Amino acid sequence: MPETTAPVEKGVLTLARGPIPGLDRVLPGRTGPFLAVVLSVAGAFWLAGWALALERGRLLASREWLVQPLHLAVHLALLRLFVSAYATNFVAGCAYLDVDPAATTRHARAVLGVRGIVAACLAAAPFVVMDVGYLSEEEYLTSEVLGPAGTLGAADWLMLVCWTIEWVINAYVWVLIAGFLWATMRVIKRHKFRDPVERVLRERQYRPFLMMNAQGASLTLVFAMASAGYVWVARGYASDYIGLWVTGGLVLVAFVPPWMTLKSSIGAVVDAEARRLGESLERGAAALEAEGMRPATSLTEVGARVDLTLAILRIEHLRRLHEELGKSEAQAVVLRLLVPALTGAWKFFKPF
Repeated sequence: MPETTAPVEKGVLTLARGPIPGLDRVLPGRTGPFLAVVLSVAGAFWLAGWALALERGRLLASREWLVQPLHLAVHLALLRLFVSAYATNFVAGCAYLDVDPAATTRHARAVLGVRGIVAACLAAAPFVVMDVGYLSEEEYLTSEVLGPAGTLGAADWLMLVCWTIEWVINAYVWVLIAGFLWATMRVIKRHKFRDPVERVLRERQYRPFLMMNAQGASLTLVFAMASAGYVWVARGYASDYIGLWVTGGLVLVAFVPPWMTLKSSIGAVVDAEARRLGESLERGAAALEAEGMRPATSLTEVGARVDLTLAILRIEHLRRLHEELGKSEAQAVVLRLLVPALTGAWKFFKPF
């Protein structure tokens, strides 16, 4: 019987599989089984290291082996959360545009599918090479190596496999952020909202496109706390924050173009509507002036003057809603990324 995927509510971070899975498709779709598998992977990794290590006393004393399995589990959880957040919000945002659902799915799969995975592997390759070099450094060979007579053993290569998986996940998240920026810019430049501008602004139908990176900032904050805990326990280095800083920088950069484009395109519609209402106001004012601004004497005249007042209020309402477009999401992104930006900075300034 095929596994069912729990429904995902837009705007809510969840460990349930999103509407369009990516690299996380190898993991269970529902939250409970997903968590069970992720924790089992972490436990199996440590047990495999124990079975392969020739220096088991050193493995038990190793801070790296103490926290790395849990750090791997955190990466797997963040992978699911990033894929779910970006895919879900992209689909929700496109639903308000005159985009064919098949095109929406095609855009998302172009980011999440094989091409995205290949791009992630290529982006992760330099960091994996860096880790391979670290295995041959004196520091690792004198304090962490688990093979015979101070040489690399199977457990050490297993640790390299773990680091490689984590780098591929990090790079996949980078590709995801950049890819959905491309897809978002493509659809909001080529397609219009289905509803009138007043409803778009009142219901904030543009918000899913901004929530992708707003939620990405929240996940980066969680990643920052996990990375800080890992570095503190494992006594790592500032370079251990590279994945975090790249992710945070991409989230911040990817938020701005959709925000500015939505503000500009919706603003153009607001201006056109304001001009139309302004012309109606001018005609109404001219009619009142022609009547000598005398008090209304009929229901028709009262209705005409009420319409003029409502037109003025509507213009002000549209301007205010447009002015507020994306402000709260932008503030959330900046505030949530302050911690990742500062995390690990003390490593650089500590010598001073």
